[in-house]
Amino acid sequence: MANLTCRILWWVLIGSLVVYVAVAHVAQVVPNQNAPISLLFPVFVALSIAIAIATIIIRRRALSEPIQAGRLDPSTPQGLQAAFTPFILNLVLSESVGIYGLVLAFLSAQPLYSAGFSAAAIALMFVHRPTARDLVPPMSAQRP
Repeated sequence: MANLTCRILWWVLIGSLVVYVAVAHVAQVVPNQNAPISLLFPVFVALSIAIAIATIIIRRRALSEPIQAGRLDPSTPQGLQAAFTPFILNLVLSESVGIYGLVLAFLSAQPLYSAGFSAAAIALMFVHRPTARDLVPPMSAQRP
């Protein structure tokens, strides 16, 4: 999974999380008095936790376990094609956590929402990084 394409995608998504925070701080937003921030915040937190758990389960079942068992080798074109879908799904779901913070920041005019949710998203993206040890096939499964 540590090929150039996966690394570039990962870095671009990390960069966009940083941009979300910058945009939330720079944008001149008028708070929406009708927005139910006190309701949305716990809903988005719960959704973010559910996404974190789901992505870790997807990673374990679709990537980590098959790679470590030798059933999936992302260093081959066929293996990379099979592994790419769960890999990018995890990255996009992790990215959505940062988007929740940006939405809250725009609705409330409080940029700290974006910073907090983006920090959580970056932590989750770190878990799903393409260079993680559990995404490297064991030596016995690699081609000579």
